[in-house]
Formats: sequence, C-alpha cells, structure tokens
Amino acid sequence: GARCYLSSTLVAGSSLERLLANRGPLPSRSWLSIGAALAAALQHIHDAGFIHGHVSPSQVVVGSGREVILLGSGLAATAAQPILGDAAATPFSAPEAATEPTRAMDVFSLAALLAACALGRPGGPGELVDRVPNGVVQVMTRALSSDVSQRPPTPVTLVRLLTFAARS
Repeated sequence: GARCYLSSTLVAGSSLERLLANRGPLPSRSWLSIGAALAAALQHIHDAGFIHGHVSPSQVVVGSGREVILLGSGLAATAAQPILGDAAATPFSAPEAATEPTRAMDVFSLAALLAACALGRPGGPGELVDRVPNGVVQVMTRALSSDVSQRPPTPVTLVRLLTFAARS
C-alpha cells in the first residue's frame, strides 16, 4: 500500500517558554522580531483557510541562529471547528476560542504572547504600563479585547502597530 511520511526540520534552540523562564523579560527589539516572524507564519496559515488556535510560548521555538518556528499545526482548525481541550483554556487563548474560532483569536493569542515576552511571564496590558511606551499599551489593550471588532484585523497589522508604537 501507499506510505505517508512526515518530515520536519531539527532546530537547535529552545522553546520560548523556556527562554522566558530562564531570561525573564525580553527587550522590545527581541519580542518585536519574534512577533514579526510569528505574524508571517500566522498569515500563511490564515491565507490557507486555517486558524492556528494555540499560539503560546510553548508552541514557539527560538533557534540558536535566532530563527523563530511556530509549532502546533496539528491544532489548526477551520472557522467551522471549535478549539477543544487545553488549547481553549490558557492565558494565551482568546475568550471565543472554545465556541467560535476566528482569525481574530490568533491575533489575541499573538498579543498575549508578545505581552508575556515583554513581562517575562503571562500578563495583561495594564502590567505593561511601566515597561513599554504608552502606545504599545494602547495597541495591546485593543488586541487583547474580548470584543473581536476592537482587535487589529491580522497578526501582521498587530506587529506593524506595535513596532510603530514602540518607536514613538
């Protein structure tokens, strides 16, 4: 019969979760770079008609050459399928994850991940006040809103807004 194979690349590096546990908060240049790489990966997933559904530090590998890899494609869903189990109940999960998956939930999760990078641990936009420029806090507040219509429309837009706000 036919044989199927799954091929993957071995990346020397560490999970973002481990990196944050060992180093604590990352400088804005680092978390914006991670955000740009993840936004590009999420854009490819969205363009293919899928939702990642579980963007979190445990699903990101930062390679020794600073490459950023988003894992967890097995959790991808279409808009018609809810995200089930543990993926729907983490600090990085959008409120609608268990009931109505949308691309906006990946924007929420990416924002939560980037806030964790800035803080060194999961946390909300209010905790960023003394760590990042006010414009970053404002973008994060919108991106982490339970109101989907308040979030930036795409992960790429989120990172562009954050990059602009961080430089202002």
